[in-house]
Amino acid sequence: LALVNEVVWRNFSTDAWVTFKVWGIMPITLLFTFSQMPLIMRHSLEGKTGNEEKAGK
Repeated sequence: LALVNEVVWRNFSTDAWVTFKVWGIMPITLLFTFSQMPLIMRHSLEGKTGNEEKAGK
């Protein structure tokens, strides 16, 4: 993603780069984030609240 950003930044106008950042990078980032949610949910800790962890129970 950083490489694509660099190529666009160096080879296109500032307007094209800003458009790419808004309409290209943002949706790709959101897509990646939402695609990782099943993995995060599968490996999340369940059954303990913050108070129980602090109390050592």
